[in-house]
Amino acid sequence: MAEYDSLDFDLRDDVDGVKAKRRRRFTYGAIGLSTLVGLVLLGFALVNMLITLEAISTSSLSAHDFAAGISSKNLMKHLRALQDVADANGGSRSVRTGYNDSLAYIEEQLEKNTNYKIMVQEFQVAFTEQEQDPSLHMVTPNAVDYTYEVDFVGAKYQASGDVEAPLIWVEDACDDEDWGGFPSNTSIAFATIDGKCLYLEKVQEAEKHGALGIVLMNRGGSALSNNVARSINLKTPVTIPVFSITYPLAVQWNETMQGGDVTIRMTSNTSFTYATTSNICADTKAGRSDRVVLIGSHLDSVDAGPGINDNGSGSSSNLEIALEMYKREIKPHNKVRFCWFGAEEMGKKGSEFYVNSLSDAGRKNISAMLNMDMVASPNFFRGVYDGKSVDGTINKECAKIEEVFQDWFDQHDLPHEPTEFDSRSDYYAFLLNDIPAGGLFSGAEVKKSEESRSLYGGLANSAYDACYHASCDTYDNINQQSLLEMAQACAYVGYKLAEKSDLSSYLGA
Repeated sequence: MAEYDSLDFDLRDDVDGVKAKRRRRFTYGAIGLSTLVGLVLLGFALVNMLITLEAISTSSLSAHDFAAGISSKNLMKHLRALQDVADANGGSRSVRTGYNDSLAYIEEQLEKNTNYKIMVQEFQVAFTEQEQDPSLHMVTPNAVDYTYEVDFVGAKYQASGDVEAPLIWVEDACDDEDWGGFPSNTSIAFATIDGKCLYLEKVQEAEKHGALGIVLMNRGGSALSNNVARSINLKTPVTIPVFSITYPLAVQWNETMQGGDVTIRMTSNTSFTYATTSNICADTKAGRSDRVVLIGSHLDSVDAGPGINDNGSGSSSNLEIALEMYKREIKPHNKVRFCWFGAEEMGKKGSEFYVNSLSDAGRKNISAMLNMDMVASPNFFRGVYDGKSVDGTINKECAKIEEVFQDWFDQHDLPHEPTEFDSRSDYYAFLLNDIPAGGLFSGAEVKKSEESRSLYGGLANSAYDACYHASCDTYDNINQQSLLEMAQACAYVGYKLAEKSDLSSYLGA
C-alpha cells in the first residue's frame, strides 16, 4: 500500500473563483505594456489582500466559538445512522459485519459536505477459529492430564501444534537477558503472564529464541484470580502453541521442577482466515502539511454488538468536527487530518498499519494526535489522557495537549481527571513512534467509585458502561451530555492547535 502523505497547500484553493476581467483593449506599445504590467501587479496585490482578509476572518473565530457550533442534534444523527448500519448487519458493525457500511457513511458525508482530500487505505486482518479443544499433559516425572477451561486455556491466535518437550522457566521472558541459556528448538518456555512487557511480546521473544511453545502462568493476587487461567487474545497470528494456566497449577509445577526435569505435552488445532478492511482519512486542503493535527477514532465495533458508544461516539464526534470546520469555511494554519481506523477491536490493527505506512518524514509531520474513543458512556467520567506520564522525547508535547483539554473543562467549570495511557486504543501506535498524543475517555467496564460519583453524578459501584462490548451498546446507551461536552472539548483543542502559527514551540518541542 502506498504511504499516505498529504499534498502541500495550494494557493489556488484560496483564490478559487477570482478571475481577471478584460475592461478595454490596449494598443501595443510602451504605454500599453506598462499599463498591463501595472494591472498584473495590482491583481497580485488584490489576491494577497483577499488572502489576508480571509486569514483575518478565520482567526477572528475563537476556539470557543468553533466548539460551540458542535451540536447534540448532529452528533446523534450520525449515531442513528451507525445504529441503522448495525441493525442491517445482524446487530454489529465489526470488520466481519457492518464495518464497510459504516465506512461508506463516513465517506458519503465527507464527499457531500466537504472538499477534503479523502483517502481509503486497505489492509489485511486475520481471523482465527479453534477447531477442537486444546490439551495439556504432564509426561514426566508424573503422568497427569489437565482440564481445559479449568486448569488452562489456549490463547487466541496461537498456532496449531503437538509438542512434547522439557519445560524451562524463563521468568519475565521480555528480553535477551531473560532468555540467556535457553535451549533453542528443544524446549517449552514457562513464564509469568505479566511483568515488564506485554504477553504478545513474551510470545514473540519465545519465537525468536526457538521455544517450541510457551505456557504463561497467572500470578494470582486474589482468591478469585488465583483459580482462573487468564484468557489471552494475542490479536495477531503466532507460530507456536500458547497456553495460560492457573496460579495453583503454576505453583505445583514450580515445586515439581525443584526436584528435577519436567516434560509436558501441548496440543492445539486452530485455523486462520484473512479479510481486507480499511481506514479512511480526510485532509483539509489548507494548512501546513508539516504541522498536521490528526483527530482519530476507531470506527469498528466488536462482533457482539453495535458499538454505538464504543466507538460510534468518538467517530460521530470526529465526523461532526470535520463537517463543522468546512461549514465555517475555516482554512487552518496547520493542516487537520481526520482519521477513522478499522480493526481496533482486533488489536488496534488499523492505526498500527496507518502509522507504519508513513515515511519517517510523514510521521514527523504529525504534530499531535487527538484520540476519541468511548466518550459518551452512560455512567461517565471526564477522563483526559495523562500526557505528563508519557516517557521520552515527547513528554512536553503530550503534557501540553493534556493541558489544553483541561483548559476547556476548567473554563466551563466541569470536573475532569487524568486517565492512563494504557495501550488500549489507537493512540498507542502513535506514542510508540514518538508522535505526541492526547485525547478523551469516559469509561468502560471499570466500576465508578463513590468519589467519582460525587464529581460526575451517576451510580457508584456500577460500570461506567455496563454495555461495554455487549449487544446493549446501542443508540439508547449514549449519555448525550457526555457526548456533547467531549465533542466540544475535542473541537476546541483541535481548532486551537490548527490555528497556532508557532505550533511546535507552543507544544514545547
